[in-house]
Amino acid sequence: MIALALILIPLLFGLITLVVKDTIAKPIALFSTLASLIMTGMGCYLHYSKSQLNLLDFQYFLGGTKGLLLFFSLGNIGLSMVLLSNLLFPILFLYHNSSAVKNNNAFLGLLLLIQAGLNGLFMAEDVIMFYLMFELGLVPAYLLVGIWGKGENSANISFKFFVYTLFGSLLMLVGIIYMIVQTGPAHATDFGNIIRFCSKLPLETQFWLSGLFLLAFMIKMPMFPFHTWQPGTYNAAPTTVTIVLSALMAKMGVYGLMRFNYQVLPQAFHELQPYLMTLSIVGVIYGAVIAIQQNNLKKLLAFSSISHMALMVAGICSATVIGVQGAVIQMFNHGIIICGLLLMVESIYQRTGTYDLSELGGLAKIAKRLAIILMVFMMASVALPLTNGFVGEFMLLNAIFTYSQIAAVIAGITIIFGAVYMLRMYQKTMYGPLNGKHEQVVDITLMEVGVIVPLLIVVIVIGVYPELLNKIIF
Repeated sequence: MIALALILIPLLFGLITLVVKDTIAKPIALFSTLASLIMTGMGCYLHYSKSQLNLLDFQYFLGGTKGLLLFFSLGNIGLSMVLLSNLLFPILFLYHNSSAVKNNNAFLGLLLLIQAGLNGLFMAEDVIMFYLMFELGLVPAYLLVGIWGKGENSANISFKFFVYTLFGSLLMLVGIIYMIVQTGPAHATDFGNIIRFCSKLPLETQFWLSGLFLLAFMIKMPMFPFHTWQPGTYNAAPTTVTIVLSALMAKMGVYGLMRFNYQVLPQAFHELQPYLMTLSIVGVIYGAVIAIQQNNLKKLLAFSSISHMALMVAGICSATVIGVQGAVIQMFNHGIIICGLLLMVESIYQRTGTYDLSELGGLAKIAKRLAIILMVFMMASVALPLTNGFVGEFMLLNAIFTYSQIAAVIAGITIIFGAVYMLRMYQKTMYGPLNGKHEQVVDITLMEVGVIVPLLIVVIVIGVYPELLNKIIF
């Protein structure tokens, strides 16, 4: 029942928030996210203790035994992402400045609907439920970017984002419908039956099915060369929405790759493995190289995410246990890190009015707390030992090395490139001469620090004791 509650709580409160007054929208949204976080904590405890596991599942048939199966389960691969989602949303809402957003109730309500979709997708044990939850976040995200986006082209950028992701979703729908038809008169939709029936399909059929899902998930991540919608969308979207897109919604693609291509169609995945590994390694290097050249803080982090996501895919392509586990752990860790980085970038923007590196500099002299916190997240991003970014990246590179030493060496270059673009970002924002326009900039408040502290704790605790996250998830 916990699984069902984690969908219904944000869904119902999201609908309520859409129609209430702006003045009470944030307290309602905060209550919803904190309730979801508490439920997630209970679920993690039960999963960790292996007791009362029935509380983590929800199963219901619509239309009899041959009807649509509603089956959600909180455990294993999806648990880390459910935990990440329900940890980040309260932090985002606490950091959110309601007075700076018009129609704040609609803004927060749409975010809660996305949270419901994310929770449902990461717990779905049924392909139809997976697709419905996959789509639940699309329209709210489109509206959030189109209505509240910054810049004259925000409407066009949001439309491009919508078209790209809708096209990928339709490809996935075609594949899902075909798989359900192949199950025969039963038309089974749960993953267990789908896996059993798809294993009997000819390899040629598995190939084109795998291609449909690959395209859908590569667009969602996004992954080179289907990434062109991402930098503009991340830059135009409000930072809260950018965090949801990068820390959470992008992971839907990696998770889908594991659920469909790796688990449902393993034979086709094995045959496509060399090509997908090559494309992943290219994406790792491409994202890092382009990030080095960026002068806009949000675009820099957008291309950084492309590189990190490609590394996760490369780990999965190694088809090893440590590679899959590393991808799961790194999805969680990257979400924590990119959230922290973007919150600090937004703090810089609120104080200086710019994301342009050429207009920044010297902020460490007048914003010491901001400089220290940004330093911690930057070090985690470059996988410094004793930060949470290290363990997942080490596992991924280890897995890639078992597959191909050459691929591992090339992918390992991204650590160097990552250090280059992150240190460059830090140097140009925090060091050097202070821009005269920013002499009156004030440091982040203690309240803002308090909101960020949970993320800092996760960065350090998982970095020092990574086995904790491994025990909770697996």
